[in-house]
Amino acid sequence: MTTMYFKSTSEEPVIAIKAYQDSIKHYSSQFNPLEKEFNATAIFSYDVHGMRFYDLAFNDYQNLPDKDLWTKPDPKFKNACRIRSSVRGKENMARLNDLKQRYESLLPKDIEKPCRHGFFDSIGVNWGDLIFCGLDFFVHNDEVYLATSMNLTKNVVEIIGSEFDAAKKAHNQKSE
Repeated sequence: MTTMYFKSTSEEPVIAIKAYQDSIKHYSSQFNPLEKEFNATAIFSYDVHGMRFYDLAFNDYQNLPDKDLWTKPDPKFKNACRIRSSVRGKENMARLNDLKQRYESLLPKDIEKPCRHGFFDSIGVNWGDLIFCGLDFFVHNDEVYLATSMNLTKNVVEIIGSEFDAAKKAHNQKSE
C-alpha cells in the first residue's frame, strides 16, 4: 500500500482533535482523588477509539502497607498494579473486600471516555478503515496533517510527502 499525505482544508478536523484533547484532560483529572488516596499515578490505555482508565502505578510500591492485596507492578503497562481477584484466608478476604469498596467508591461514575470518532467523522472515515490502512496525524499551525493509505476526500487536500515531513519536523521541534 502506498502512503498518501493530506492536510485539512477546514477547521472541523482541528476542532475535533482539540475537543478530544480537552476531553482527555477532563477525563484524567477525574482520577485525581483516586491517585491522592493511594499515592499513585493513574495509568491509561489508548486504542483506535480513544483512551480509558487502566489502573494505578504506585509511587512507592515497596512500602505499600497492603501490598499483598495488589498484583506486582507490570512493566508492560507503566508498572500498573491491579487489585487481586482473591487471596487466601478469611481475614485477608475481608481486607480485600474493604480495599475493593474503597477503590470503587473513588472511581469516577458515569463519565464519558475520550473518543476519537468525532475526528474520524470530520475526515470521512470510521475506525474500521484504520485497521487495514492505518493513520498518522498531528496538528501544526492549526492544520491537521495526515499520512495514510486511504484515499481521503472530506475536509482534506492531498499534499506531497516533503510538505508533510517539513510540517512534522517543525511540529516535533515545537513540542520539544
